[in-house]
Amino acid sequence: MFTYRENDFNSCKTIFTQLGAIIGAYSSLILKDNIILVFLICLGAGYILGQVFDKKKLY
Repeated sequence: MFTYRENDFNSCKTIFTQLGAIIGAYSSLILKDNIILVFLICLGAGYILGQVFDKKKLY
């Protein structure tokens, strides 16, 4: 399912997905409305941002 680079912490996709999960969890605790939607949007935004940065990065 995952390659070696996707499990590596040098991968932007992994780092930004984790940051999106943290931000989504924090905001869903504060906002109290649409908790799941806010979490999924932040998680997806972090994943897409990491994907974009990984495309620009040369290995």
